[in-house]
Amino acid sequence: MRYQHIHEGVQSASALMGFPFSPVTRAAPEPETAPVKQFVALARSIKGHKPFRVFDDWCEIMFCAIAAVTARTPDRSRQLMQQQAEASAKYTTEDIRTMEAMLGVAQAALSKGGRDFLGEACGLMGALDGGVGQFFTPFEVSQMLVRMTAPDIAAIVRDQGHFRGADPAAGSGGLLVALADHCESVGVDLRDVFVEGVELVPSTYHMLFVQLSLRGVAARAVCGNTLTQQVSQHEYTPAGVAFVNKHGIRNAATGMVLS
Repeated sequence: MRYQHIHEGVQSASALMGFPFSPVTRAAPEPETAPVKQFVALARSIKGHKPFRVFDDWCEIMFCAIAAVTARTPDRSRQLMQQQAEASAKYTTEDIRTMEAMLGVAQAALSKGGRDFLGEACGLMGALDGGVGQFFTPFEVSQMLVRMTAPDIAAIVRDQGHFRGADPAAGSGGLLVALADHCESVGVDLRDVFVEGVELVPSTYHMLFVQLSLRGVAARAVCGNTLTQQVSQHEYTPAGVAFVNKHGIRNAATGMVLS
């Protein structure tokens, strides 16, 4: 997919809104070394399973592995470990090693920020849920939205000690990754930023949690429906646990500490 028209559209919109725009110079990535293509190639190397199914299972397995460590109770941790074992059962030891290599590629890429890594991989492997009209916002659009709507986060952190943001339809978490990038660009320590992302589709919820965890974002990922306010589960990223331990989180309506 070509993104030049998106890039030009973002530049035009930024100019109209009076926002500075820094052109992005892209060197054409080599297929053998581009991280997202390397990640996809590893997934496709697992035989006997469709690539989109491998991706969904990888997200679930990694979700369980990380969330079991940050789980709020021992029972929840055991439940997640059992879920991980069940999701892994269909794969060989060699397949699991390949999935571990996929994790290494994703972690290295996400540590640098600047892209919706898992969202890109999801699209390349055909894992988007067409039944619910799933579509991930191009990352350049997410960056523009953050520039247009973000308050003076550095000032808020200086005054209040932390900043909180949310995305009620988070998808793969691209907008929240863009927010994290923006925070770092204005000198804000991500340890003082907490976000909440809500996602309806369970498989995408797993992706959201993994992506925010690997990016080092303090977050609570919620699997639920923002419109009906029905929630089936939620988990904290590792950085999210550290944030809660430092700052606590209170519900704006009740004043009660969230768990």
